[in-house]
Amino acid sequence: MIFLSGIHGAGKSYLCNDLNKYNISTYSASHLIAEYKKETYTPNKLTNDIDGNQYALIKAINSLNDVNQYVLDGHLCLLNGETKISRINSDVIIQLNPQMILNKVSDPSEIFKRLKQRDNKKYNINFLESFQNEEIQYARELSEILKIKLLTIDDDFKIDEIVKIIRRV
Repeated sequence: MIFLSGIHGAGKSYLCNDLNKYNISTYSASHLIAEYKKETYTPNKLTNDIDGNQYALIKAINSLNDVNQYVLDGHLCLLNGETKISRINSDVIIQLNPQMILNKVSDPSEIFKRLKQRDNKKYNINFLESFQNEEIQYARELSEILKIKLLTIDDDFKIDEIVKIIRRV
C-alpha cells in the first residue's frame, strides 16, 4: 500500500481519479471509515474521535480482499473538534505498514479556493499553510521511522511520473 497524504483541499482525490485511469486502485480512508462504522460520510472537516476512526480504518483495510498494490488517500494530520491540528497516532500508520508515502501539497491560496468552492468553507490562508507544513513534517518523521521512501508532489508533478513511481514500489 502507498499512503497518499495531504491536507483537505490539497488535491488528493483529484490525483486518485487520475490514478484510476491508469488502473491503479485507490481507496479513500474517510469512505472506508464511514463504511466500516456504518455512518454517513459528511464533508465536515472536524473530527472528534480521531483515534477511534483510525483504528476503524485499520480494521477496514484488513478486511479488504484486494491483494494488488493500491493507494490509500488519507491524512497524517486532522482537525480535532476544537479546530486544532492533531497528528494521527504513529502506531496507526505503523500498523497500516505503507511501502511509501506520497505527500500531496498545493499552494495554500489554491487550497483556500478549493475548500471554499467544494465545501463553502473559508479558512485562514496562514492556518492552511501551518496545517500543510505540519502534514509535511509528520510525513518526513514517519518515513524515517518506517524507513520508507517519501515523495512530496505538487500540482505541477506529471501524472505519468507518479504512475511510474507507484508501479516501481
